[in-house]
Amino acid sequence: MIAGNMLESDWAQRYRPVTLKDCVLPSSIRKTLQRFVSRGVIENLIFHGQCGIGKTSSAKALCRDVDVDLLEVNGSDQTSVVDFRKTVKQFAHSLSLRGKDVKKVVLIDEAENLTRHYHAALRSFMEDVSINCSFVLTTNYLHRISEGVQNRCLRIDFSVPEAEVETLQLVFTARLKAILEQERVSYHSEVLARIVALEFPCFRQILKQAQVACGLVK
Repeated sequence: MIAGNMLESDWAQRYRPVTLKDCVLPSSIRKTLQRFVSRGVIENLIFHGQCGIGKTSSAKALCRDVDVDLLEVNGSDQTSVVDFRKTVKQFAHSLSLRGKDVKKVVLIDEAENLTRHYHAALRSFMEDVSINCSFVLTTNYLHRISEGVQNRCLRIDFSVPEAEVETLQLVFTARLKAILEQERVSYHSEVLARIVALEFPCFRQILKQAQVACGLVK
């Protein structure tokens, strides 16, 4: 049975992965992220690739598995240096209520929308707080992240290798079947396979299209 937030009507949100084991990922990415969990330390990271393929979900799952204090920043909403000072700097410099040994992570989603001044402030700040705070950036457009920030991060490409396309499609088809069974919706396997093949690797869109096909969009 798949755990889901039953108060959320959008399946893409209701069944969003909570831990890394729930994420549908290429094997190389899974191994890399699992090493961070095993070590209990998250480096500065940039997750890049097309939208809907699990960058943000994987980042949140990683932070949950490592058990860090997490600050989430939307790069489309908070772009100025003033925003940076009010949120990121204050969070990074504050003490964790769970103890001094608890690490902190700032997750900046849609980081390509940050201004160049924000990038400049972030670049220098990353090194100042590296002992107790790390940064995970997600972006659809890696070239819009400044070289200075990129050079301070491990870049992880979320593109699916050709050799793993078929395997991951099968995994997600099985995941989709489990969701439909939990929602008590009947289905034809060949229809699900077509939806997955058409929208892959955008897992978000696969769920949305399945929900539309079932006539369950409110």
